[in-house]
Amino acid sequence: MVTKRQTTSQERLEKALKYLGNARQLERDLLTYGLDAAYLYVEDVDGDWLEKWGEDEEEGVSEAPAVQQAAPAKNPVNLGQWLQQAFETGWQAVEEVLKPQQLDCGFRSAEIRRAKLIELGAEPARHPVALSVTLKPEGEGKTGIFVGAHAAGDETYLPEELKLSLLSPAGEVLYEERADSARDFLEVGLAGESGELFSVKLALGDASVTEDFAI
Repeated sequence: MVTKRQTTSQERLEKALKYLGNARQLERDLLTYGLDAAYLYVEDVDGDWLEKWGEDEEEGVSEAPAVQQAAPAKNPVNLGQWLQQAFETGWQAVEEVLKPQQLDCGFRSAEIRRAKLIELGAEPARHPVALSVTLKPEGEGKTGIFVGAHAAGDETYLPEELKLSLLSPAGEVLYEERADSARDFLEVGLAGESGELFSVKLALGDASVTEDFAI
C-alpha cells in the first residue's frame, strides 16, 4: 500500500510539472509573438466558428471548434536570434549546403544567410532541395527576408512543378513560385517586423514540407 501511494504522488507531481511547463511555454510565446501566438495553439483561428455557435442546439449541445495544440506545438524558427548568431539545428552556413555556383544566386548584401537541405517524397522518387533564408535589416524595425529553393545533390534543376509558397499564420497563400523544366532557383520575399509570423511551404505532388518562422 505504501508503494502504491508513493507512485501516485510521483505521478501527480510529474503531471503538475508538465502543466507548469506548458503554462510557462504559453507565457513565453505570448510575450514573444503577442496575439499571433494563437496560431500556434488553436486551429482555424480566423474561421467562422463564433457565427455558427449554437447551430447544434437541436442535438442539445453547442460546441466551439476543437482546440488542438500542434502535436506538440512546433516552435517556429526564430529569425530574431539569427541576428545574434544563434541558429537552430539543421540550418547551416550556405557554403556547406549550396553548390559553389549557387552561392551568389539570389543573395544580396545581407548580414545573415543560412540554408537547410530538405528531401521531398519517398524512395525511389526522393528529391533533394536546398532551402535558403537571407536576412537584410532595413531600418525602422523592419527586416527584409528572402527565401530561396535551390537544386541540390546531383540535380542540375529543381523538380518540375515544385512549388515554393509564402503563407500567412493562418495558412493562406500570400505568394507562390513554381518551377518549370529548366529552373534551378525559386525565390519569395517579404518584409516584416519583430514578432510577426509566417511560413514557407515546399510542395511536389502529394509531398510537402512546411517551415514556420518568427521574425
